Amino acid sequence: MNVPTKLRITKIEAACRQIDTAIEMFFFDRDPVAIHTMVAASHEIVHALAKRKGVADLLFGTNMVKHEFHKRWNEMVVSDGIFFKHADEDPDGELEFNPESMEVLLMFTLRGLRGMGHRFNGLQAAYWTWFCLHHPASTMIDVFSLNLPSTTATALRAMPKADFVRTFQEAHRLEKTARTLAADAGAMRS
Repeated sequence: MNVPTKLRITKIEAACRQIDTAIEMFFFDRDPVAIHTMVAASHEIVHALAKRKGVADLLFGTNMVKHEFHKRWNEMVVSDGIFFKHADEDPDGELEFNPESMEVLLMFTLRGLRGMGHRFNGLQAAYWTWFCLHHPASTMIDVFSLNLPSTTATALRAMPKADFVRTFQEAHRLEKTARTLAADAGAMRS
């Protein structure tokens, strides 16, 4: 990859690059600690930007947790990310880490992006769909709203993650191509 000596980048671009890299790492079973660290960094940016835009029900301050428990919830949510990034207060610390917490953090980060009007790219849409298929009880999104026949949903759930993302991205690319061709054909008729 040819990287310029300097990049001009916005906060949202940085968050999206982090989230895309984390999603790719997730689907190809890379190190869950590295993934979580990247997702936590992205979530911090997305949360701050979404909150400024008035997006409600983010991971911090979520309506799913009673108000009196918000402080404790917020501390619990950030504790893994803080542990992975800092050693000043507990240089000999040890943590029992549950990688599934990263999956939830990733989903809330995508919810924040979506709440700000961000259109998902193929990787982000793949993760959103994968999460809904594998954690239907954890999300308000009905698996049926994905418009998948039950046999397709079952087959997708059984698919290894790397195969799932490749298949999903190819379908996403083909759908975009079809929409572009249809728009071009409509423009030519005008």
